[in-house]
Amino acid sequence: MRRQVINFSMSTKLNEAAFAKRTLRAYILYTALAKREKTDVFKEILETLAETSREQFSFWGKKSGTRGDEIFVSNFTVLRYRLMRKTLGLTLTAKYLLGRKEKRISDYKTYCKTC
Repeated sequence: MRRQVINFSMSTKLNEAAFAKRTLRAYILYTALAKREKTDVFKEILETLAETSREQFSFWGKKSGTRGDEIFVSNFTVLRYRLMRKTLGLTLTAKYLLGRKEKRISDYKTYCKTC
């Protein structure tokens, strides 16, 4: 799967749309992991992360005019994270996902400096 790179020389709307897509993708992945999680504490954490991502999508989606039905996450991607969860455990999988989130936060900061 090709990784989407944000080019900050693009128009503001395109950056906002990219942020919306990334946050909805994270929501879908956290939700998929939470559905299969058997440990209540871990399930609650994943649901909280999913809800946070959904709220962020709501913000960026409104700002960019992006609708949720425009965004697709392949079954292979969801399966890959489920397998990562099974083989590496939730801690490492969550660290990987949160590392991606830290990258998004860095992108947000760069975006804010250009506005």
